[in-house]
Amino acid sequence: MYNGYHFRSQTEGKWAMVFDKLNIDYTYESDSYELNYKNKIINYLPDFYLPDLNRFIEVKNMGAQPPLIEECRKAMLLAQQNALKADVTILFGEIHKNQNIKHGSGRTYCPDANIKFCDVLSECPHCQKIDFCIDGKLKHMTCSCEQKYKEESNFQSKRIVETLKEIRQYRFFK
Repeated sequence: MYNGYHFRSQTEGKWAMVFDKLNIDYTYESDSYELNYKNKIINYLPDFYLPDLNRFIEVKNMGAQPPLIEECRKAMLLAQQNALKADVTILFGEIHKNQNIKHGSGRTYCPDANIKFCDVLSECPHCQKIDFCIDGKLKHMTCSCEQKYKEESNFQSKRIVETLKEIRQYRFFK
């Protein structure tokens, strides 16, 4: 239990804590979607929706292994079929200390059928907006500051790194 939600895993709970600490608004398992695939209906309940970033987040707690093909297919279908035109990012594995630098690295499926690998949670050093950016390159930020940082990486956001260190150590107890 955290923030009134009963999470299915500690990793989901920890991601909720990360979102809270970084002031990223979210809903947890708020809507189920019926997705069409080869004349079949697939029901899908994504873990999080981040309204300010217009992004669904699916958390997979499987260590360093990438998501399974079926999980990727559901994420791709949701990205292409959701009315919000929202991206869908799969974050996989625990929040480990070796992920401090490339925190939030995930695979993102876009409504236009593109796939972004290494989509990294980043922070603009000027306006402090947090968003996912391809390889952490600030040129991919959606803030108005993006033109000032065409080639810079932002893996070292102090706020993100400190949040990860704190959350990584947290344990949920029954």
